[in-house]
Amino acid sequence: MITQTGEMLLPKKRSKYQDWIYETKSCCNGCSNDCIYCFAKGAAVTKKRMKLHEWKEGKVRPHDVNKEYKLFDNPIMFPGTHDITKDNFDACFTVLKKLLAAKNRVLIVSKPRLDLITKICDDLIEHKNNMLFRFIIGSTNNEILSFWEPNAPLYEERKQCLEYAFNVGYWTSVSVEPMLDLD
Repeated sequence: MITQTGEMLLPKKRSKYQDWIYETKSCCNGCSNDCIYCFAKGAAVTKKRMKLHEWKEGKVRPHDVNKEYKLFDNPIMFPGTHDITKDNFDACFTVLKKLLAAKNRVLIVSKPRLDLITKICDDLIEHKNNMLFRFIIGSTNNEILSFWEPNAPLYEERKQCLEYAFNVGYWTSVSVEPMLDLD
């Protein structure tokens, strides 16, 4: 793009989430879903930040929960390297509230659990115009989901979350990444 003064504007450097967003925020090391294909698990293990068996413990990082968040120029994906689970919900909810209180636009990415999504939707309704849910549904086959994502919710629960968030007025979308089957 060229500005009115003739300067060439280069596109902002894209993140590894370049199809979705420029920047992500997370508050945990590891994820109890323990998905076989997880890029973040692979990176943590190959860069020797964690041992493979430690990943599924999903340790909360208090410094990320306790810090204040500013208003970012672009939407923020949350979380980026873990999911929102029963074990880390309080920490994730705190960070999400701080991001929204700073007036950020937040893309919430999850293999969703109905009790957690209903709490987020119900308690943060005043921020719904700054929130977009993107639920990961790589298959409608629970046997396939259970193999690849052993501790994540089954298809029916993810679909219920999508319906709930949509029906109470949130923007919703689905990611079929990775596509785990063709049906």
